[in-house]
Amino acid sequence: MAEKAAHITSSLQAKPSIFELIAQESLSGLLYPSFKIIVQFLESSNSQRYQWLSEWNEEVFLGINGLLQLHYLNTKGASFSESFYGLCREHHGENPRLSDKAKYWSLFCLVVLPYLSRKMEKYVVKFENLKVGKAAIVCHKVSVASWQCVSLVQYLRYLTGRVSAHSPLLSVANLSLQYSTEQDSHSYTWREGFSSPRACARLVSDGLTHGLQLAAFFLQCLQWYHSDQLSHDKLSNLIPHPPVAEEINMLSPAQCPVCKEPCRIETVLMTSGYVFCYRCIREAIISRQRCPVTNLPATLDELIRLYPNK
Repeated sequence: MAEKAAHITSSLQAKPSIFELIAQESLSGLLYPSFKIIVQFLESSNSQRYQWLSEWNEEVFLGINGLLQLHYLNTKGASFSESFYGLCREHHGENPRLSDKAKYWSLFCLVVLPYLSRKMEKYVVKFENLKVGKAAIVCHKVSVASWQCVSLVQYLRYLTGRVSAHSPLLSVANLSLQYSTEQDSHSYTWREGFSSPRACARLVSDGLTHGLQLAAFFLQCLQWYHSDQLSHDKLSNLIPHPPVAEEINMLSPAQCPVCKEPCRIETVLMTSGYVFCYRCIREAIISRQRCPVTNLPATLDELIRLYPNK
């Protein structure tokens, strides 16, 4: 009876939702951009000392990310982002724990593949003007689109319950993500933590782990803040301030609304329909990216030259 009950309990255990899986992948994708921001800050503070770090930032991040992911795979059985969301990797077999082969495959997918992908994108952009580069761009786009289609199909199969892994890379190694059942047993006191070198090392490791998770939380908060601020700025651009109608109505149709002089090289702005001097409206758009009368967003491509005397 106990064996049957255990089997029923394990079979009824809820699997991670698609939102949790996407969230942990999003967190994993934040690591390299955050590292680049730190590198740029260090370079701006002392360019001579940290110039090498800027030149070799991808290789340095490769080493740091490799050590980070290896630590979490050995201690938590999951990557850094997966552990943050309470997930772990399980092998579908007699022993669900990660084998050394599964850890090496996971480390390759978490560290080496993103590094190679960033390098490939750099080379594609660098040689895009060459004939060989154009062919490489086409191959790169086809490969990226194919991989996205395969990943989408895998997501759909995961949602319908046909597969246990949401990622093709996990399916290749017969792995899947499950909720971690590991319970924290940190009931020792600070005095016990410093009683022996082993306990002290464990205390430091736990402190670093929780510190990294706290840093990840702040990274997500910053991402949310910047995305919210960006959307607010975009919405604010769609609601321009009302134009000063009195000043514009006092001008004659032949006068430029900017310099208040007769229009020279008459140019109409498609966004608002007002006619300006070409030099006045060009300088206004370059400096403000808006129509000087209606405050609507505008670009230089929306200028049309008029030829009234012809």
